[in-house]
Amino acid sequence: MKKVSIIIPVYNTEQYIEKCILSALNQTYRNAEIICVNDCSTDNSLDIIEKYARADKRIKIINLKQNKGVSYARNTGINSATGDYIIFIDSDDWIDTDMLSVGLNKIESDGSDILCFGFNIHDNGAILQINVNPELENITSLEPKDVKNYLDLSTSKIYRTDFIKNNKIKFPNGIVVSEDGIFNLMCLYKNAKFSLINRNDYNILIRTGSATNANINSVKNEIKSDKYVLNSKEYKNIKSRELKLITIEKIINNIEFYYNRPNAEIFQDKYDLQISLFILYLYFKVGKKFLKQCANYKTLKKHSLWNIN
Repeated sequence: MKKVSIIIPVYNTEQYIEKCILSALNQTYRNAEIICVNDCSTDNSLDIIEKYARADKRIKIINLKQNKGVSYARNTGINSATGDYIIFIDSDDWIDTDMLSVGLNKIESDGSDILCFGFNIHDNGAILQINVNPELENITSLEPKDVKNYLDLSTSKIYRTDFIKNNKIKFPNGIVVSEDGIFNLMCLYKNAKFSLINRNDYNILIRTGSATNANINSVKNEIKSDKYVLNSKEYKNIKSRELKLITIEKIINNIEFYYNRPNAEIFQDKYDLQISLFILYLYFKVGKKFLKQCANYKTLKKHSLWNIN
């Protein structure tokens, strides 16, 4: 029976961690280890985890000596994982009871390296379902063009551990937004086989103060993330024009995201200058000719303070 390593980075989520852990413990598929990486929480998160660890030996606790952020915590979990497969759960999220049993059956059947689920977003009592394309569910190895819409999250996926470890794929330390997207791009660059399952077994909680909900310095941090990709040896070494297009189109989508998020108008003046300067950076880094081949090139024209053709 295949083993699953469930990696949960934990930092100050005492209100939510119990539901998260219970969702992992109550899976119908039992052969799992639950690796909780405590990133120096200052609330009662650790006490809650320890209570459940005393009752169930599948829970392993790793206490970091310094607060290093979610990427470092996840990488620590990957290094400690002994399962055949890995899933990541954020400590304020939860998974449905059959995610592992159904997911493992699918990924084993497909022979893929990464299985992508749909997911639910819970926001003030409202639930938004983000579904995968059901027409692609029976394809066991998707083309890159079919994968590009599933690169933003590392949660709501099952990864083959050997693929991640053999290719030395890590989350980028020091990057505080879009680290999931970078991780998945690196998987794509290493020719990972992706497949889909038309189920929404992962649940995301939108809460005030969460990393994904923060606006202060958000564009600055996004630009840092995008530059990380463009300057990485992995991006520089890829020969495929299609993969380069997918990368740049994803970066352009990141720009559009900040104009569509809640309360964006409050920060728009700050966004405008930062993003316009980054667009100039893209022109010098990637080249105008290549940028104009991107399907979403008009976004750059729309959001630049300066006229561009």
